[in-house]
Amino acid sequence: MTDIRHWKEFEKLIAAIQRCAHDGARVNWNEKIDGRQFDCVIRFPYGLYSYLVVLECRNKSNRTPADEIDSFVTKSRDAKVDKAIFVSKAGYQSGALAVAERHGIDLYTIDEVDELPEDAIDFGLMPVIKISEFKIYSPSKKILRTFPDRPNRLRFWLTNSKFYKHKRWVTFAELVNECLPRIQAAATATVQDYTIQFSSKKPAKVPLEHNPVKDESVRAKYVSFQFQVVEARTFQTHHDPDHVQKSINFRSVVTGDSRLFTRKEISKGLETELRAGVYYRNVVLDGAYYCESVNGDIATMHMIESYQHGRFLQATFTIDIDQGSSFLEIEDTAELDHLKIIHEEYKS
Repeated sequence: MTDIRHWKEFEKLIAAIQRCAHDGARVNWNEKIDGRQFDCVIRFPYGLYSYLVVLECRNKSNRTPADEIDSFVTKSRDAKVDKAIFVSKAGYQSGALAVAERHGIDLYTIDEVDELPEDAIDFGLMPVIKISEFKIYSPSKKILRTFPDRPNRLRFWLTNSKFYKHKRWVTFAELVNECLPRIQAAATATVQDYTIQFSSKKPAKVPLEHNPVKDESVRAKYVSFQFQVVEARTFQTHHDPDHVQKSINFRSVVTGDSRLFTRKEISKGLETELRAGVYYRNVVLDGAYYCESVNGDIATMHMIESYQHGRFLQATFTIDIDQGSSFLEIEDTAELDHLKIIHEEYKS
């Protein structure tokens, strides 16, 4: 799940996957064994015996080095575990693979896979032009804004950012459409840059990052994006591309064996108890939420930031606390600061 940046959220996600995968096992997040901390601990009852499995989770952008596997080997041996598993979002360095093999450590990684119903897929690949990396520049070519790459959010920013060109206001999306004949003629498998320059001195109107319902004026001189030809799966047109969700693929690096977990499955393993005053993300529906209060079995929630069909939406609603399992507490400080600003605007 691309929104998950904080290590604590990543660990809770991995623990939820283990609960889904191991029916009857007891799965604990953040447990200490003989004074040694483990991100996820699984206990399997089997016949007359019980087996102990521990997981270390690493949510970093660089590959896991050998020394981190070495440290995990020592910690696991001290705890006398039956199986030790390391999960790294970015994969492993070659030295780490060698250490793991030597000490019997299982290595896993996760990635996201499009979650499409079978009747949606045409089972075909076709060449398409991928357009990405949308940016706005000042006259001095300083980057004023980089647009998000998530489809729903990107669609909102492209259709709500406006520029004065040829004596009329046009959106970023309309600018791209005007350039399509030239892009189609030039596109290859190689990534290429496309830049559009403005002669008007009128500032562009761009949604505020911390309050997308309002615009701010920026001195935009250029906009740019990248394009290339890629192969994409085709699917039936009656399915909205914005509603394509991601499943999590939990894969063994050594054997290549993997299992897909849908967002709904993962939500059942989160075991979240809603608390007043806490910000959450919904792992099934996306979006950021704030729990205003919990009274008995009912929680009052604010949908603080949600992008649907290219629109920015906010709402207040109540849910049964049993539905809290689909929410995961947001831990990232920068994201929390961003949401608090939007939340204050929403309340006012």
